[in-house]
Amino acid sequence: MRSEHHPRRDRQRLDVRDRESRRAFTKYYEATAESEWRGSKGWLHSSFTWSHYYGNFDQDYSTTSTAGTNDAAIFIGSSNIGDGAGRQLWNFKYGKLRGDRPMVFKVDGTYSLPWNATTGFFGVLESGQVYQLESVLPYRPLTGSTSDTDRYAEPAGSRRTKMQSDVDLNYTQTFPLTRGFNFQIAVDVFNVLNRQTGYNFADRVSTDLGIVCVQTSSTCTSVFTGNTVAIPDSITDSILKTQVKGGADFARSQYAVVAPSATSFLNPRRYQITARIQF
Repeated sequence: MRSEHHPRRDRQRLDVRDRESRRAFTKYYEATAESEWRGSKGWLHSSFTWSHYYGNFDQDYSTTSTAGTNDAAIFIGSSNIGDGAGRQLWNFKYGKLRGDRPMVFKVDGTYSLPWNATTGFFGVLESGQVYQLESVLPYRPLTGSTSDTDRYAEPAGSRRTKMQSDVDLNYTQTFPLTRGFNFQIAVDVFNVLNRQTGYNFADRVSTDLGIVCVQTSSTCTSVFTGNTVAIPDSITDSILKTQVKGGADFARSQYAVVAPSATSFLNPRRYQITARIQF
């Protein structure tokens, strides 16, 4: 069998592959297992979900990620996607998306007490929120903009916040009344463990964080002692040097980015008492 080479056809195949690699997409995969037990006085239910949410576009940034929007890519109003250098689909946009939660475990149950009362609980353990450092510096040769917003300096979802857990408790007392009416008092305790886990991390290198000295040099007379992370590889030495005004002894190891920190936190422990009538 003889194979023939068709340059035009090969170029068409490459063009198709190139278009496919640059098209906007998201994908979500999930697998869930559940179990349930029921007895004469109560029940217990649990579920475990593994999932993977990835793609190359996430939010439309009508508001910033730290303002609490999540997967609001509805493109009503304005969108920063494709808006200049650093905001194209091929600018580190491929990766884990903001809503990615690889592990979510939930368990809840209720038990009936002998004195016309019930008690119950709900618990959850789940993966943290993904994010990435954003900076205009990797794209400085291509734009005069100073905005870090939506300009990724590393692949999407490169970082993840701490795993979060929560437990809620409930106690409900029922007082029978006449003609089938019941009066109930319910006491709820939310976030029993009082774990105020942080999320919505500040992630913009110039706007939120800053580049600081971690070693002394001719231009660094004082050293930052707080937590730091390495400067992304996408920020070249030549661009970094212009930002820090490095001297003749300039070295990349002399500098770092202030470590991202949470701007939002889970609500603290809360108590609630409710009175109601059943009929």
